[in-house]
Amino acid sequence: MYVLGKAYFWKLLESCSDAWLEDYAESVRAVLVRATGKDFRLVQKDEATREKVRRWSNGFFNGRQELTLKFPRVLYVYRADGNERWTLDVFFTRIPHVKGIYSNRLSKHMIDASVERELSVQMVESYLADVFARLHDNTLVGAAAGIYLHQKLQNLSSLKVLSETSKYTPPGSDLKELLKVVPAILPEIGPSSTLMELLNKRSGRKEFLNGCDQRIVSSLGKERLRTILSPTEVSVDKWLSAGKGVW
Repeated sequence: MYVLGKAYFWKLLESCSDAWLEDYAESVRAVLVRATGKDFRLVQKDEATREKVRRWSNGFFNGRQELTLKFPRVLYVYRADGNERWTLDVFFTRIPHVKGIYSNRLSKHMIDASVERELSVQMVESYLADVFARLHDNTLVGAAAGIYLHQKLQNLSSLKVLSETSKYTPPGSDLKELLKVVPAILPEIGPSSTLMELLNKRSGRKEFLNGCDQRIVSSLGKERLRTILSPTEVSVDKWLSAGKGVW
């Protein structure tokens, strides 16, 4: 399964629920319409796909060829008039997540700067995205916790592989405890209650991660952090070093 376009936003999921995903997909559609002023329509899934989502959300990968399936993904596709398309790439893995991808060959998959800015704000403030990558000014937009977790995931190869190639197991994500505690430790900062902006450069990311890591360790302690990370088999030292050019 291949999706042409550029990835703009990500959301980590505590668990996969078919009902929740349907609501989420409709909420994303509403924001796309509101932020762009265009009539994006969600392509309706056939019954076979809906049945697959129901099985996968319960951890059952017992359909034809699913036992050897490497990338368990389902696509939610939105189309507007012309060449524009948004795709929600939903990964049913041990670290389930959603990747939002924009496709428009005529614009080389780039969004108009003003629309991109508005969309980044609305997606984050509606809790539909943990982090939105604004490409026109190379800026990450999100809550502190969302940007922190996204950066760790992107810089730990073992977790990145786990998030893309494993199979979902109830009751939920291998990172579900972190998804619960990190937002309380890293409260939202920035011009609104939920949004901050981080220039996507190595020095800025490193400084941001250093500050977040210090607060995480101060609040949880290394032993608690070790317990929380144990399902992923990632050591505390490796977690704390991720994104800083150490590993």
